[in-house]
Amino acid sequence: MEMEKKIPLHELGRTSYVFPSCIEFIEADGSYVTFHFTNGKPPKTITATLKQYCQLLKACGLFCSVHRSYFVNVNEIDGFDNSHYLIMNSKKPVPITEEGRKNLAQMGFSL
Repeated sequence: MEMEKKIPLHELGRTSYVFPSCIEFIEADGSYVTFHFTNGKPPKTITATLKQYCQLLKACGLFCSVHRSYFVNVNEIDGFDNSHYLIMNSKKPVPITEEGRKNLAQMGFSL
């Protein structure tokens, strides 16, 4: 079994490292990305693009693009609300587009 590798979060002269499995979802807002964590840690916002982290996290097989501004850990999806939102294990809603539904279906989720 391969060990999970941490990914870097670069912020104002400091780099911290997190396990991908500890990320519930990532939310983009312009040139900022907010990481929402599974372990009760407060969200962390850094200057970066969602695209940079999507490329990094796709390799681990846990993440899926569900909206142009959201990238979710599929293991953290609790359910669906009227097919317009995913409900995460933290009970936070995440919007989902038709393209996002297709992406999840390709990973074996049925909506």
